[in-house]
Amino acid sequence: MVIFLIEFFLFIYNIILFIKVPEKLENHYIQSVLISVGISLFLFFFIKGIDTKLKKQYFKISIFFILGFLIVHFQIYIDYLLGNTRFFSFNYFINTRIAPKALIVSALAINMFIIGYILRIFFQDLLRTEPKKIRIYNFNSTKKLEWFIFLLFTGFLGFANLNYFKGNYGRVELGSIATHIQTFFLHAVSAYIIVVSYKIKRDNQHLSLIKFLSNFSIPIYILLGIYMVLVLVSGDRGPLIQISLLFFAGYVYTQNKKINPVIYMVCIAIATVLITLLGIIRSMQPGATFSERSSQAAELNTTLTTQSSFSPSTFELAISLRTLNAAVDYTKKNGPKYGLIQFNQLIAIVPGLGSLFRSMTGYENKELISADILTHHILGSNPSHGLGTSCVADVYLDYKTFGVIIYFLLFGFFVRGIEYNAFKDHIPNLLIWVFAFVFIYKAIYIGRSSITILLRECIVIYIIIRIFNLKATNYLKFEK
Repeated sequence: MVIFLIEFFLFIYNIILFIKVPEKLENHYIQSVLISVGISLFLFFFIKGIDTKLKKQYFKISIFFILGFLIVHFQIYIDYLLGNTRFFSFNYFINTRIAPKALIVSALAINMFIIGYILRIFFQDLLRTEPKKIRIYNFNSTKKLEWFIFLLFTGFLGFANLNYFKGNYGRVELGSIATHIQTFFLHAVSAYIIVVSYKIKRDNQHLSLIKFLSNFSIPIYILLGIYMVLVLVSGDRGPLIQISLLFFAGYVYTQNKKINPVIYMVCIAIATVLITLLGIIRSMQPGATFSERSSQAAELNTTLTTQSSFSPSTFELAISLRTLNAAVDYTKKNGPKYGLIQFNQLIAIVPGLGSLFRSMTGYENKELISADILTHHILGSNPSHGLGTSCVADVYLDYKTFGVIIYFLLFGFFVRGIEYNAFKDHIPNLLIWVFAFVFIYKAIYIGRSSITILLRECIVIYIIIRIFNLKATNYLKFEK
């Protein structure tokens, strides 16, 4: 209760800072906001509930989300205070007159996320003694799902532009059909890992990591090995991170495993270096081979200036800040979208419905998709590349500051609920199980993505699972 009250007072303090936002970047204002955020985050790590499974559990959606959120929304401001931004080749604030407002909106978002997270703990403690009925699914065989994965992979290879796999990620188009197939391929792989993990959790199997991994099909391992080699040499990093985190999440969730935080820190450090190297590799000369690019990248990484960001390994993620600043600038000039962006993302769950909506209304992507809106706003009517979005920008474009406050309050409440259910002794509701996997492997990237798109991805994966596994065995009643 004490932490909740302090967080609430910090919210009031942030509202005062929002009201008194300056018209230009000022060091003392940035410091005031960052101190508020720092206190809020410090208190977050002292939040306790009566559910013992989450105590000293560091493999959580909330922790990864907060880490990514801080990088995207605050790293550049810290660089500004340190005087590093004068060395940047681009003004990531877009407009320094609206940058202070973007900063305090971000602070309100993370503050409300933590308040929502605490409120979910209060509700969980109040409802703890009530029984809950859970539908338990059979999932005796995954063969049909495995064949579906092989079919998608074959289609992916058949339609893919082979030049894409020569280190040309971001330079050469994979092909529209291949891109769509790859999306469903990754959804199907996610569904497969989630189902196998579900069976292990349902049957309460206590396994080592090796035995856990042995539950997955060898042909699937071979296929995933081929796929990951292909995407790695193309320069893409996303699928490797996604699939690796899915397997690890399955092990942690099914075994309620608590990993030493030092191991986490070492793994994160190694991962950030590798991810940075891959980012450098894909920016090298297109004529060089992948191995030549790797050697050049290693040399370049060791000489990466200390004259740029204080955290070069996360700088690529941090520059997504420009999308939020652009969102504040865009709504100031054009007004909010009043839910149109979120609605467009939700209806896209049904294939073709988004296209039908656009044809009926006359809207274009640059009016409905936050990444397209912000890219055109920053780079003009004929952009050379996309700039993406951020989770705060995506909401701000629709509802401005009030919407951000409500949205992130609900998101914090939602995330704590998923964490609680994922680490219970018994298997949770299947849809919540899907949420737990999708949000953990996307968590660190939610900061520069859209939360609504993740909800859509969860529903698509859930539908795939139900299509290939329709039967439920029975209902069991548990104590919360």
